[in-house]
Amino acid sequence: MSNKILVADDEPHIRDVITFALERAGMSVVTARDGAEALMAWRRTAPDLIVLDIGMPERDGLDVCRQIRKSSDVPILFLSARDE
Repeated sequence: MSNKILVADDEPHIRDVITFALERAGMSVVTARDGAEALMAWRRTAPDLIVLDIGMPERDGLDVCRQIRKSSDVPILFLSARDE
């Protein structure tokens, strides 16, 4: 197993923290800033896991998930944040 993970989040700080932790654990990480970029990265890299923010610009995480599910069963972990 290659342990390649796609991290898609529009917040740079969140992407950086997740990437740091995964790389420290020996994973190979590919990042995306929005839904459109996430779909391109998924097609290009065939990750073993996707960490996907629900609220991204261009295409939200749920739309990205629907698109991926049409042709892949790659595990997807959703991130969500709520302003208080």
